[in-house]
Amino acid sequence: MSDSNRSSDNSEQDSQPGQDTEKPNEGRDDTQGNDDQSQQQTGTSTAEKAVMILSTTFTVLLFVYAGWQLATPAVADAPEVSITGTEPVGNGSVAVTVQLQNPSDTGLITAAVESDCSSPPVAVSFSYIPADSTRTGTLVCPAETTEPSVTVVNWVSR
Repeated sequence: MSDSNRSSDNSEQDSQPGQDTEKPNEGRDDTQGNDDQSQQQTGTSTAEKAVMILSTTFTVLLFVYAGWQLATPAVADAPEVSITGTEPVGNGSVAVTVQLQNPSDTGLITAAVESDCSSPPVAVSFSYIPADSTRTGTLVCPAETTEPSVTVVNWVSR
């Protein structure tokens, strides 16, 4: 056999039916392989890094805010009461109009206001006083009352 016949025989032996005779890089787009390699070499993209930094910052700020809310107590100021007016009523008694103010950040379920104008003291109760709001009520004092004083005797916060 001649050398030319041997080379053709070898090529026939190398290519068996059903086998792919293409070389590994033939027929492929090399730019795709290079992009994959460069992506693997650089790790994460700039956009991914920016998103990670933003999400981490947001999470940390969220925990800081939650901690601050837990550490800061609600303003629980005591309710205040004042006399807004007095007027005589038909039987000689005096009607004392009082205004209850709730300056706190939380609502009140109930509050009671007393006046020392008689013995036993007269009282008026208020129900559901929202945060930072006022309610008005009237106490009836005896006829000889000239300058009544009023106080908040008890209240229940939410």
